[in-house]
Amino acid sequence: MIEQTGRVVAVDDARIWVEVTPQAGCKSCSAQENCGQSLLQKVAGSRMERLVLDKTQDIQVGDWVLVGMEGAAVFNASLLVYGLPLSGLLIGAMAASLAGASEPVVLLVALLSLTGAVGLVKTLSRRFSCNSSYHPQLLRRL
Repeated sequence: MIEQTGRVVAVDDARIWVEVTPQAGCKSCSAQENCGQSLLQKVAGSRMERLVLDKTQDIQVGDWVLVGMEGAAVFNASLLVYGLPLSGLLIGAMAASLAGASEPVVLLVALLSLTGAVGLVKTLSRRFSCNSSYHPQLLRRL
């Protein structure tokens, strides 16, 4: 379970709005200052993200809460968003190359495969958006 603390900024009958600050793993990473993510975090600064969650407990504005999401769901979503387009690009390029196509045709087939894979990601993302395990959950009030 991936957990994050946040502060409740709004509440209605069925939902709560929680602001969290995205955290990079820079403090625990061995690369520390030699990493692009660390540099981007310094340049862009930390910005608040607002999450809308189902209200499953008695929560008031100003409360600090613990929000969580299953690690497997994050892994699967990352694999879908990054792995599927990359696979489409590589498979398209390799298939065209093995078929003996010229370099411009290989490039065109690779780009078309990438476009198709991105379309598939969009379709699958809509389907997964209905699955509550792909949404952050309110775990408890702190």
